[in-house]
Amino acid sequence: MNRLLVVTFLVTIGILLVNSVDMQIAHQCAAKVGMGKYVDRSKANCFNLCQLEMHKVIVNGSVHIPHIQNAQKNCVKLKEDDKCVLANRLKRCLQVSLNRKELEEFDYIYLI
Repeated sequence: MNRLLVVTFLVTIGILLVNSVDMQIAHQCAAKVGMGKYVDRSKANCFNLCQLEMHKVIVNGSVHIPHIQNAQKNCVKLKEDDKCVLANRLKRCLQVSLNRKELEEFDYIYLI
């Protein structure tokens, strides 16, 4: 019983720490792009870019998603001069190309 309690406690703390780091990134990106109460599309795209760059999904204008097969086939080849637009196109590509399980895996690996 004590082991179960300790494991449950450690998992809970781990999840809280991971979510805390993700929230820090979100706050940093919101400040970086100047997001306020009202957000226009270009700021939302640049916010997405900031998060994807912080998680190293977009590096130097290239998409890097090595762990998810359908993302490799469909979304890694995306190119765009405007990196904020690239982030938006990547987000849409992932939503269309990945099934629910793969989207959850992407969120778990890259955005948590």
